Amino acid sequence: MRRPRSERADARAVVWRLVGRWRKAWEATERNMHGVLEAPGVMWPAPKDHVDALLVARLGGHAPRSWVRLTDGRPALVVAAEWAEAGPPVAHLVEELVPGNHGNTGRPVPRLVGGRELVPAAECLPYVPDRADLTR
Repeated sequence: MRRPRSERADARAVVWRLVGRWRKAWEATERNMHGVLEAPGVMWPAPKDHVDALLVARLGGHAPRSWVRLTDGRPALVVAAEWAEAGPPVAHLVEELVPGNHGNTGRPVPRLVGGRELVPAAECLPYVPDRADLTR
């Protein structure tokens, strides 16, 4: 289930508060070209799906927001990748696709409630459209 917009905004606010606390913990030891004291390092929080997309491009697998077909025939949308210490993803968090009903009739859409599961990477195959996807 996708979290409401307000919950996602709250989650981002928590991350940025942590970033602020992290930056305050550094001793300002360097001066930039304008003579202003700066922290010796800067942490840039990157969304997990962006990092997943970069790693998938280099190591293989399915990028977030790509469609896959599970080995049991169900279509699904990749939400995130699960990584081992090295190599391509070992599993994908997927959201089952169901036929659309309200303004998106005629195409598969992510299930609104539930439907998320962690699937081994070997069970995620490239998506090939099928008429059965529209009548489940």
